[in-house]
Amino acid sequence: MDMQLLLRSIQYAIERKRGQVAGRLDNAGLDARVKERTAELESVNDQLQREIAERRQTEEQLVKSNQQLTVALAELRAVQRSRAAAERSGSATREIEEALKRIQQHSEVVLRAPAVITHPEKVTEHIQQIILAVDAGRKALRGPGDASAIAEAVDVPSEEVFQTVALDALMDHVTELFRPRSGEPAGDAVPKVAFERKAGPAVKIHGDPIRLREMLTHLVRNSMNAIPRRGTITIGAHQQGDDAILTVQDDGLGVTEAMRQRLLDPSAAAERADGWPSGYAVIHEVVARHRGRLEIGSRKGIGTTVRVIFPSAESAATPPPRCRVLVVDDDPAVREVIQTYLTDDGYDVTPAVNGRDGLEKFQGGEFDIVMTDRSMPEMEGDELAREVKQRRPNVPVILVTGFGDIMAATGEKPEGVDIVMSKPFTMAGLRTTLARFRQAQFGRSAV
Repeated sequence: MDMQLLLRSIQYAIERKRGQVAGRLDNAGLDARVKERTAELESVNDQLQREIAERRQTEEQLVKSNQQLTVALAELRAVQRSRAAAERSGSATREIEEALKRIQQHSEVVLRAPAVITHPEKVTEHIQQIILAVDAGRKALRGPGDASAIAEAVDVPSEEVFQTVALDALMDHVTELFRPRSGEPAGDAVPKVAFERKAGPAVKIHGDPIRLREMLTHLVRNSMNAIPRRGTITIGAHQQGDDAILTVQDDGLGVTEAMRQRLLDPSAAAERADGWPSGYAVIHEVVARHRGRLEIGSRKGIGTTVRVIFPSAESAATPPPRCRVLVVDDDPAVREVIQTYLTDDGYDVTPAVNGRDGLEKFQGGEFDIVMTDRSMPEMEGDELAREVKQRRPNVPVILVTGFGDIMAATGEKPEGVDIVMSKPFTMAGLRTTLARFRQAQFGRSAV
């Protein structure tokens, strides 16, 4: 028994020793694996630190590049502004030179042609052309961005004289203005254009020859400016039924459809900016004053055709229906100015001293157009517009206010108001505004 106990003790001791040895071996392997994994993690951490550092460096370079780009863009914009200013300056210089040339031409005719002095109407005609040239030069100096230049239409201080006007003579007179004189150095704009006339039977209209020449001058100048190198402007007139049609066609650059639509809008003509053909506020005014209408066809790179359609002299002899206008304003001076303007143009005008008075007169009469101030005692223009539309929805309402520019900028147009017109206004602006509704209601036969 003692021997067996001794053997078991020895066996136990051996097993224990073996276990201790195996444990030490396992611990050593574990330590090795821990060290290996630690080394791997340290390597990954080092790689991450390098990537973070590289990303920070990339971000810093990107920020620096963005700053350099911002500076470069600012410099580019400055160059573009400088170039645009130079182009506008060059354009203004050409327009001023042309205006001075026209002043010189008409002045020399008055001074050196004794036969002209004996005909006061011819002297007046040449002076009117000098006034137009001075106005064109003044607008060129102010530039298209000048608010006063944009808002002001050419309004020659003279009485309109309506008479029978032969369109052939009108076209001859205007094209002659743009031809170089013998012995005179040709300007940059003149020799590049060839004028052609469409021959046909004589066409006559009833109108003011001074304003009609002014309108045609703008149309021809726009065609010349649209021709970059050399081209042809074709001018013609023909009669079609009761219509006398004046056509100006060029093979220049043409305009986009969006621009064509804007040129046909009288209200947009007073807001022209860089790139607009000149004189469209005047063109619309003259067309409206002569009970005409404007048509424009254009294709980019092909050219533009403008047709001005007037009633012929024969059809103009028939008295047109008179347009009845209710003018509502609490300022007697404003009422008098509007009434004088419209009465001289052949409108039937009924004045009202405030909104309440205007509503009573509207209910007791027949009116085609209502013009009202906005701020008035008893009833303001906004309320009057709503009352008018509730009773007669088809009668257009024009709201006249000193804050028209602000309302247009913010898109504000009160309920019942068809158009907002800014104070102060010119005769040209008033005619253009009324023409939109007059033509829609009566066609061009209305006053």
